[in-house]
Amino acid sequence: MMPPTPDRSTPATKQSRAHREALAAEDLARRMASNRARWLDEGAYLSYDEFVAGAPCRGCGEPLLDGRPAFGPTNKMTDEELTERAEELARHKETHRSCGAGSWFVGRNEHCLLCCPMPPLSPGQISTIRTLLSRRAPASELVLWELHLRCGHFVEQTCHQTSRPMSATVSCPTCDEVRGVVSRSELPAPPGESLALSDQTAPVRNQLAEAESALIAARARVRALRDQLRK
Repeated sequence: MMPPTPDRSTPATKQSRAHREALAAEDLARRMASNRARWLDEGAYLSYDEFVAGAPCRGCGEPLLDGRPAFGPTNKMTDEELTERAEELARHKETHRSCGAGSWFVGRNEHCLLCCPMPPLSPGQISTIRTLLSRRAPASELVLWELHLRCGHFVEQTCHQTSRPMSATVSCPTCDEVRGVVSRSELPAPPGESLALSDQTAPVRNQLAEAESALIAARARVRALRDQLRK
């Protein structure tokens, strides 16, 4: 028995809003990709040694590690911490009002996803990610999703049954461009489907991560040598 055809109809108002949000997501994705390429070229990413030594963010100049513990869950914060958190969020929103991006933090200072290079992963985090990427999920745990893109094309994506596609943008193979996701529909997973991050792709991803880390460390060493020559 063939699975039912998914209903791809969307009310006009909801569809218009979804398309506007998808277009905004595309614009943000392009700006972030451009910044990531520039950061890599300019050596803006910190090495792990620089990070633990207390080097500031090379995007905004604010501290990454200020000696204070990060904020915990909101329901476990003290009144003083809630006030401090609210003040920090207000300061960040005012400073990055035109960015239209989210934020991240390691200590208590908020950093912009668009303006600030993310801090490096620790060796332990890299090891955990390597283990996760090398895992092959059984087909019985997978769910197939159909993503409706702003360009009108549809792409399929396989996720674990405990999650769903969350990315606001994906690469459209037909347009060969990054496109915003307008809607997502869950479909029956075909038998034998395997996780996209399989044992075959994991080694390549691991090598890429290690090569990028080595490149960042090498550029940090070049900057240090140049500073010595200037003295």
